[in-house]
Amino acid sequence: MTEPAAAEDTATERGPYSEPSPSAIELVSLCDARFGAKYIARLTDPQGAKAALGTRCHSIAEAYQRDGTAPNRAETFEIIKYGTPKTYYPGRIVSNILHHLPPAGTTPNVEGRMSFVHRGITFNGRIDWQNETTIGDHKFTSNPYGSWVKTPDKLTRDPQRIMYSHDWFARHDADTVTAQWTYGDFNAKSSRVIKVEGSRVEIRNLLDEVVMPAAEKLLRYVSDQRDWNSLPKNTTACGTFPPNGCPYAAQCTRTKQQRIEGLMTSPYLLKIRAQKAAADAKAAAAVAPTPAQAPANDVPSADVETDEADAKVAIVGAINPPGEAADAPLDAPESKPSAPSEAPKRGRGRPPKAKVEAPGAAETQPAAAQSADTKKSLVLLINTIAMRGMPDVIFASDLIAQANNHIKSSYDVLDYRAGGNDAVDYGKGAGLLAACIVGLIEDLPADSVVYLDTTSPEGSLALQPLMAAATTVLRGN
Repeated sequence: MTEPAAAEDTATERGPYSEPSPSAIELVSLCDARFGAKYIARLTDPQGAKAALGTRCHSIAEAYQRDGTAPNRAETFEIIKYGTPKTYYPGRIVSNILHHLPPAGTTPNVEGRMSFVHRGITFNGRIDWQNETTIGDHKFTSNPYGSWVKTPDKLTRDPQRIMYSHDWFARHDADTVTAQWTYGDFNAKSSRVIKVEGSRVEIRNLLDEVVMPAAEKLLRYVSDQRDWNSLPKNTTACGTFPPNGCPYAAQCTRTKQQRIEGLMTSPYLLKIRAQKAAADAKAAAAVAPTPAQAPANDVPSADVETDEADAKVAIVGAINPPGEAADAPLDAPESKPSAPSEAPKRGRGRPPKAKVEAPGAAETQPAAAQSADTKKSLVLLINTIAMRGMPDVIFASDLIAQANNHIKSSYDVLDYRAGGNDAVDYGKGAGLLAACIVGLIEDLPADSVVYLDTTSPEGSLALQPLMAAATTVLRGN
């Protein structure tokens, strides 16, 4: 999950876009065509459910900072995922970051306007909060330790931080300013702060180096009224937020090669590749005579699994953040959250067979079929019914429908079986559907229960990836 657009974009603007905001600068840097679709053609940019939750959290944080209004910890926000509602608590999410912020009611400038002119270009936006020493922005995400989160190195060259800092220096007689990006967890279990200090000279140089080239380019596109589909396309960004990737993918006239590149860099396939690379690294390390004898370039970096996988969390059916009570330590490794205490412990040797009382045969996948990443207590019900006391069941048919919808929107086909166009060859649709389903399965939460009906062609396609990911399989009579 890359970072979502900031709140300063103005959907109610009239006339040609003329005053770049941080979000517009970041979007044209991500993909020129995607910028053109939103800011020149003014195509609809839908807000996903997680984005709406992030917007609500921002409002609660604003009220707290402005006048000391305490978050309502009982407030609920429901999101439907895989056909099953999940309840979030915006007040608890915000409460989890408040100790990182200035005391309630002490911030003189909350949601203040950013506006300055540089080299004849007017820049506009809004800053979440600022005081006499600091500019602040809060973001809400499913994983405050995911790789989309801005590390100090990333934040140093971030257009939003540069523009906010430049505006702050125009209003204050000081040599340095601190930028504080506060990340809140949608599950209200952790929070994180990233801080970077910048000098007046440094910010001025970065404004010219990072922001101005993008601003001049986007204004040139607007002035020329360029057809957004004629602008350069970054196929590596096709799978980037919101929930199903680029919202303009269905209208984007990409070549066959560009569509293939977009698929190859889609989040779910990148996640699978990263996991395979990590598994290959472990296998290589296991057969190496000694660590000293193994060539250094034979084993990928230890960060492959976490950095590449977590950086692409916006897979099909899930939204990447706009931004869920104890703090996670800042020196904690940027890896996947640890499994719940009730999850099976990973020990040496063969895992014990699950003891399940239910109609039908109960099967436990062999240890060789379960990697450390897929082994997350996923229960698969095949042509049977859920048992009393089991958590809400996810229907595989919903996963299949989401995968098929992604194929339809990305490749402009009727469904996964429709081949013969420039994007999908005849006979290749089934494999494409299966790849999409794999990505969705990887995003399922721990302790999921999935029901699968194998009587349909799609159900049979989903059987193999679900079997590979499940730790317990229950079959009907």
